[in-house]
Amino acid sequence: MAVCAAVLWATACNNNASNPDDNNDPLPLESIAVTPASLKVTAGQTASLTAVPAPENVDPAEKPFAWASNNTGVATVSNGLVRGVYPGAATITVSGRLNDNIRTVVPVTVSAATYQNPVIGQSLPDPTIIKASNGWFYVYATEDTPNVPIYRSQNLVDWWYAGACFTSSTRPPWPDDPNAGIWAPDVNYINGKYVLYFSRSTWGGVSKCGIGVATANDPGGPFTNHGKLFNSAEIGVQNSIDPFYIEDEGKKYLVWGSYGAGAGIHITELNDDGLSVKDMHHVTKIAGTHFEGGYIHKRGKYYYLFASTGTCCEGANSTYALVVGRSENLFGPYIDKDSDPLLSTAYNWAWVIQKNDHFVGPGHCSEIVTDDAGNDWILYHGYVKGKEDAGRQLLMSQIIWENDWPSVAGGSPAVKADAPVFKD
Repeated sequence: MAVCAAVLWATACNNNASNPDDNNDPLPLESIAVTPASLKVTAGQTASLTAVPAPENVDPAEKPFAWASNNTGVATVSNGLVRGVYPGAATITVSGRLNDNIRTVVPVTVSAATYQNPVIGQSLPDPTIIKASNGWFYVYATEDTPNVPIYRSQNLVDWWYAGACFTSSTRPPWPDDPNAGIWAPDVNYINGKYVLYFSRSTWGGVSKCGIGVATANDPGGPFTNHGKLFNSAEIGVQNSIDPFYIEDEGKKYLVWGSYGAGAGIHITELNDDGLSVKDMHHVTKIAGTHFEGGYIHKRGKYYYLFASTGTCCEGANSTYALVVGRSENLFGPYIDKDSDPLLSTAYNWAWVIQKNDHFVGPGHCSEIVTDDAGNDWILYHGYVKGKEDAGRQLLMSQIIWENDWPSVAGGSPAVKADAPVFKD
């Protein structure tokens, strides 16, 4: 009887003994399996990695796992969520908290995001752009949408309508021509205010048109009219439209002008408030009567005068195109890549952007915007072939600099291309 009891006791002990495979006590981390084993993500987008420890009942102190990127300029990671920053290659490492020698490395490839033209499928002629203090980009355009439309974006690709600069009751009056529209706005941040320069004109109203100015505390408006800077007669320049503001060596200037006899692109100094002209009699002509929509960009030792030429607004028959000349002086002389002066009356200038099989009449560019990768971008309007009734829609191209001259790939708007890079 005693033997039987001993056997029963031994059997019970053996049945209750710990089996290493069934042990519920925390165990040391042996490995980390990560899926997927490699990852592809688009710049500006996110993708997830999943990490599973072995054994399953690993010591809780090992988690959450530590995640790290070897190149945060290409990809970042937080708790397995990988964000593409810039095209290139990186590796993501996941490791335990107690034993970081237990780790798994995942290769990540970041590809460029893409965009398609038009970036805004609405009629937005003569665009201007500003990056506001809130980090958003704002675009303003000739009022095919009444009262000067405003769109905003964080990446130059995805845009939202943000209202208008004026209302029907606040839009600036223009006694010289009560039927005048508001064309070709230019918005800048001056002395703590968003300052809007605008043209008032009608087709053929070359002697009655002129430039006005308004201000706002916010880039989305509302804008308060400050009246007329000048009209064509007062400044002595016919067809005084298409304003552009620039600061240089501590002084403020306005560039403006368009086609026709007694016209052309001119520059004059403004007073320090930016709301009035310093001397109506001190005006310098910097480009001839075949140009309009002037914009000056300073890069290195050169000033680059971008301007448009041709017919802007004839749908499929438009001949509009963008040219550029450069000078080492703000006041010129501006010479194109083929050494032709922009003050010339010739028609053989070197083009920056022309029409192609998809777009017609590209021109009247915005200011150049630089993305977080150091790439330069320019907005402008153009007709989409076959959809000319939709008006002059908003297009975008990357500016390529070669030998201190700007160009775009193919010399015309792309249908689809790599997008600007903005890290956040």
